[in-house]
Amino acid sequence: MNELLNLLPQKKDSDAVFRAASLIASAGLDLARDYKQLSGLRLTPAGLQSPDGSPIRLDEISAQLDSAINKFDQANNLLKQVNPNSLPSAYREKLVLAQNNFDNIQKSFHSLRDVLNLGTDLLNGNRHVLVMLENNNELRPTGGFMGTYGDITVNNAAVTSLRVSSIYDLDGQLREKIRPPFPLFAVNNRWFLRDSNWFASWPQSAQKISNFYELEGGETPDDIIAITPRLVQDLLAITGPITLPRYNVTLTSDNFVEMTQVESSVEYSKIDNRPKQILADLVPVLLKQVGSLPKDRWPAVLQALQDNLNQKQIVLYSRDSETEQLIQSFDWGGDFQATDRDFLSVNSSNLNGSKTDLYIHQDIALKTTIGSDGSVTDKLTLTKTNTMPDLPGTSNTSFIRIFVPLGSQLISNSGFDYNTTTPQATPGEKIDPDVAAWEKSIVTDLVSGTSIGQEAGRTFFGNWLTVGGGETKTVSLTYRLPFSLNPIDRYSLMLQKQIGALPANMSYEVDFSGRRLLWESFSPDSTDADNFRINFKFDKDILLGVVLERR
Repeated sequence: MNELLNLLPQKKDSDAVFRAASLIASAGLDLARDYKQLSGLRLTPAGLQSPDGSPIRLDEISAQLDSAINKFDQANNLLKQVNPNSLPSAYREKLVLAQNNFDNIQKSFHSLRDVLNLGTDLLNGNRHVLVMLENNNELRPTGGFMGTYGDITVNNAAVTSLRVSSIYDLDGQLREKIRPPFPLFAVNNRWFLRDSNWFASWPQSAQKISNFYELEGGETPDDIIAITPRLVQDLLAITGPITLPRYNVTLTSDNFVEMTQVESSVEYSKIDNRPKQILADLVPVLLKQVGSLPKDRWPAVLQALQDNLNQKQIVLYSRDSETEQLIQSFDWGGDFQATDRDFLSVNSSNLNGSKTDLYIHQDIALKTTIGSDGSVTDKLTLTKTNTMPDLPGTSNTSFIRIFVPLGSQLISNSGFDYNTTTPQATPGEKIDPDVAAWEKSIVTDLVSGTSIGQEAGRTFFGNWLTVGGGETKTVSLTYRLPFSLNPIDRYSLMLQKQIGALPANMSYEVDFSGRRLLWESFSPDSTDADNFRINFKFDKDILLGVVLERR
């Protein structure tokens, strides 16, 4: 009878449904075991701990998740083979719903596996982690001025050592005289760890940070993490205020930046001479507060971490190539995204020592014009407003790099402040090979003083801008892109946010006269026969794409 039933298509479909259901149930048990282990973990000042204090086996949790995903994959393939008409009418709709949604479920679990694998890579074994606390109120290429660092040793998710200290403690150990990139001469004629995050691509800056850390007596780190104060502010908004009796201060999300800046720059004990001690004392207290939150508050903590990663207030780097590849796949590694079409990243470096960037409002307007011959020209307008009062010490002087597709040609620019400072050589100085290559790529526009160079596979236009308290300034650049569009072609713009920067207001317009818009990956605010416009908050990396056809 069974052999005869095998001749019927309904028998084959029913077997597939039952096998899929069995696999899904088994995968559910794997996930339940994973959830039980993960939900029992506690965050403490000593790292992640299991309820009974036993070592955390992230590799076992990862293996269980792999097992569940493999079963889900098999179930999905089986369900796709089933003809809904083989089922009784009461079950057809449920089957079609399952068939349509299973791909999204699979993608979610595959992403979860990648995140867990990344966590396992970063926490398993004995790892040396260097954490750079970057003050984005003094914006630098990869987040901010690195005035404080944390040196952490992690063994199977447990923190075995933690030291938070001033960057100057290390910089004082550097005996070599290393020549910095020429814009940094505005703050120093020698290059130290504190200014080593010069390159806009985080992996390149992280490698340079590692080099300086070793030169200044540190042990080569396995991983380097850059964090701005935004993460701590978001966590304080969840935990509530934290009082540090030793300093007679209560830190909140609103006053954290101001209070720690005062304590570490002005109010610290000149006898002990440990200006960053308040941050060292805060870290274990904050971790304890987060770890003691009720479970219904953990989604808020995870959301804060995800937001800070997506908005580039946290960036990660690993010397292990496979781990680094995972980091980049999530766009958490601060590298420039690959694209063969249009690209824009505005990168500011505050180089007059003022803590003013949290008070700078930035508006970016980009207009792209596609010519009848397929040529593409961009006009960028950048407006900066300093909302601080017009008082001494409130002006913001920044070297701004505009990153565009490699080979773009500058047509005109205006609004920058011409800086004629000529760096002077220091006797006995060494030239860093990366800096030498960077400066060798640069030519200078004699009229405006704009530097035109190459970095991280992009062309950049660099120049100075000083915006005083209460002042608004606008710069404008027009440049031609190094590619042309075919009669039917795709056009896209990859917008890359600067690490640590505040969100900017973005206005984007494309004039495609003589072409028609066939498809777009977004919803424009307005569209007519020859152009479209869109306005949005630029707080993370964004890709906008269209397909155009010549009329």
